Amino acid sequence: PDESHLVAACSDGMLRISWLNASWNPQRPESFEFSEWAAVPAHDGTATSIACLEDGRVISCGTDGRIKVWAFANPTSTDQEQGEEIVRVCLSNDASCMLRFDRNDDLQLLNCGTLNVEWTVPYDGTWITALEFSPDGRQFATADTDLRIQVWDKLDRRLVASLRHLE
Repeated sequence: PDESHLVAACSDGMLRISWLNASWNPQRPESFEFSEWAAVPAHDGTATSIACLEDGRVISCGTDGRIKVWAFANPTSTDQEQGEEIVRVCLSNDASCMLRFDRNDDLQLLNCGTLNVEWTVPYDGTWITALEFSPDGRQFATADTDLRIQVWDKLDRRLVASLRHLE
């Protein structure tokens, strides 16, 4: 969240917050050391994704289907929490938006700053097994149980490619 802290999403459902040792010297990489500041129980199951926002909030997602927004200054309480129905999430590289796929087969693009839905993607496939943003954040891809990969343009809000694996 800043130049002196590191937040890690862990397989035990914890968020581990550490700070960089003040004696770190870039010319001596062996001096690189973190000390744990807090271990926060965040998710029942694996914490799968994490993003640090410029305003000091941290967003975490987990295999428990929850999206939680944490105030970095007080990591023991959540600001907001999305419900139990979320099964897949993906955060953009710049942490400005996220994709969310839920048990109702809705695929949505959310603004990370507000968690407001910006676009409900007209997805008509089966269960989504993977979501990923392009490195520049302009497009994203979905993979589903129909053995289909679809590429979407986030800015134009349209499907740009659909590929199906043929056996």
